[in-house]
Amino acid sequence: MSKAISIPGFLLLDFGSQIRKEEKLGSGGAGCVFSGVLLDQELISQHETDRIALKLVPKSSTLSDEESKEIFLQEVSLMWYIFLSFFVFSL
Repeated sequence: MSKAISIPGFLLLDFGSQIRKEEKLGSGGAGCVFSGVLLDQELISQHETDRIALKLVPKSSTLSDEESKEIFLQEVSLMWYIFLSFFVFSL
């Protein structure tokens, strides 16, 4: 059975040393989703996988920083809601 994972502090991961972005999986109104790889051996051991998905939300030229932050936080909340669902798991 596949295991869904969560990385506490995921917003603080360093692209240079802890994660690597790979192929684009899709895009929508709030950004692009890419497959990715954890590079940090401690995180890999802790979560028993090195495969992740990354959602990159670009800075908007039409929204204020506060509006962009609110949309981003809504995306994070939605992600956690989906993650905690019994119907979502890693492949």
